Amino acid sequence: MKPWVTATILSLLLTFSLLGLITDSRPASATPTTINVPTPDYPTIQEAINKAKPGDTISVASGTYKENVVINQSVTLIGNGYSVTTIEALDTRKVVIDVRISNVNISGFTIQSGIRGVSIFGYNAINISDCRIISNYYEGIYFLSSRNSTVNSNKISSNGFEGVYLQFSNKTTISNNIISGNTDGVGLVSSNNTKISNNTITFHSLPGTSGIYLDYYDTPYTSLNNTVDGNTISNNNLGVSTSLSNNNRFHHNNFINNTHQVDPGDAVNSWNTTAEGNYWSDYHGQDVDGNGIGDTPYIIDETNQDNFPLMHPLIPPIDVAPPITSDDYDGLWHTEDFSINLKAFDLDKGVKETYYKINGGEEKSVSANGQPFITLERADNTLEYWSVDNVDNVETHHLLTNIKLDKTPPSSGSIVINNGDAYATSISVTLNLSAADSTSGVAQMRFSNDNVTWASLEPYATSKAWNITSPEGVKTVYVIYVDNAGLNSQAYHDTIVLDTAPPTISILYPDMGAQIRSQSVTITWNGTDAGSGIDHYELALDNGSFTINVTEQTYTISSLNDGNHTVIVKASDKIGRSSVASVTFVVNTSPLGGPGYLEEAALIVIVIVAIGMIVYFLRLRKKRPLERALNLSAKT
Repeated sequence: MKPWVTATILSLLLTFSLLGLITDSRPASATPTTINVPTPDYPTIQEAINKAKPGDTISVASGTYKENVVINQSVTLIGNGYSVTTIEALDTRKVVIDVRISNVNISGFTIQSGIRGVSIFGYNAINISDCRIISNYYEGIYFLSSRNSTVNSNKISSNGFEGVYLQFSNKTTISNNIISGNTDGVGLVSSNNTKISNNTITFHSLPGTSGIYLDYYDTPYTSLNNTVDGNTISNNNLGVSTSLSNNNRFHHNNFINNTHQVDPGDAVNSWNTTAEGNYWSDYHGQDVDGNGIGDTPYIIDETNQDNFPLMHPLIPPIDVAPPITSDDYDGLWHTEDFSINLKAFDLDKGVKETYYKINGGEEKSVSANGQPFITLERADNTLEYWSVDNVDNVETHHLLTNIKLDKTPPSSGSIVINNGDAYATSISVTLNLSAADSTSGVAQMRFSNDNVTWASLEPYATSKAWNITSPEGVKTVYVIYVDNAGLNSQAYHDTIVLDTAPPTISILYPDMGAQIRSQSVTITWNGTDAGSGIDHYELALDNGSFTINVTEQTYTISSLNDGNHTVIVKASDKIGRSSVASVTFVVNTSPLGGPGYLEEAALIVIVIVAIGMIVYFLRLRKKRPLERALNLSAKT
């Protein structure tokens, strides 16, 4: 049992049926007209449907139409043939053609790449013919609570679920279709009085899948009174599966090379008419009388058997199915010339040749020219390809678009720090950025302060906050741009000088408090700035203004008066920051030393005192001999 729809659907069935009755009786337009698409008035299929009246025909020219079409008028929608007219889902999460009214005819299209190909919920008399319905995520055609519809002469393949699926849908005719390579071929769930005839149903080979299955949503809603005749059912895992679905008739079918021809599933069905049954490729009975009917039944199980098995296919299988070709393009950007490998297989007669055109150019073949080789740098290369089998069935052309090749990294890159300023006073800077890549576009960028260690990739932008590194000095920031193909540009860079501190300065000569014996003194100092560097020095004397401007680290001051003097030296860097240092010294130009001749006065006093003492001692010496003479004279 394969109940794809939730139980709530049961409560809607009556509503769907009533809608179907109402829409079945809708009158046709009094004067049906044909609307051509595309035209200036009707550039899309949907616009034509929106403006159509019941009974109108919408004729669609060759081309690929990326739309999700909703049919809400009883119209006939005709393409120019499924090999040249395609409706491809614009939104792959939606149905390609969503039928929301009864009495609709659809023909002449490839219908692909939607959640479903065609969806009919509760509407009747829907006729789908001469279409190619492929590569839809769920079913190719989905009927729910529908009746009196037909599916005729279509090619239905490569859909994710059933090629054709009916649930609670009666009196449907499915005929003359090629249904291949889906998960299941045809599925009937709680659907009755349907005729499945003259179809080729093949290559549904996954475990548990079927060419045709008859199932039930819930008992007693089984699939009853259906007729399956004239079909070739081949190379499936289960040719036919019938799960509790009784009173169905299977005759004049070819069951060929299915892993299991029939899974009866506790059902009892009829497998022959009164005279003929089906062809079974694994029947090993005899036909002694040569009437083309086996002499013994083909046994399916204890309650099902074909009493008149055919010794030969009633309708010999005819290879009407073209090859199926696929490509291995991954949809990604490539950075070197590359091949796209085409792989084709044919269900019956084999592949004769695979052809292709690159960017609408000359037609080439795989056998003569090799696999398609993409060399042109662009984002929208195209590859059209198709195959032909050995009985000249031609596959509908595939058109692979947006094939991407970019061999050139981003160019014309630049980086500017702080709008081109020469100096930065903080490690936080702003980078102005630009780069170009004409093919895939610039996608990412990454940065480095040393061209060795790189930050992680980040999305491309034209501005970036960045931190340069300490200490002060010349700093370089590098950037590499990466395009959408993953190609790296060269490393672009810009420099700036980091200066976060003022200069340092110290006076080397004279020492603090030194005595200078000259009216001229040469001041020497040492100044440094690791960032922008020293721009100039200024000197101020004795609390005066800075009027002396020099670039050297020495300066001679002349004509100094004796006494105390203070010199201040200011160092300024190239961004205007400054620091100062000062020294106080004494100028003494006196011959004996000392400012104001104090030392000289003291010396004179000392000299006078010394002379006085000398005179005193000399007089004293002269006096002593006289006294001795007098004393001697007295004694005598």
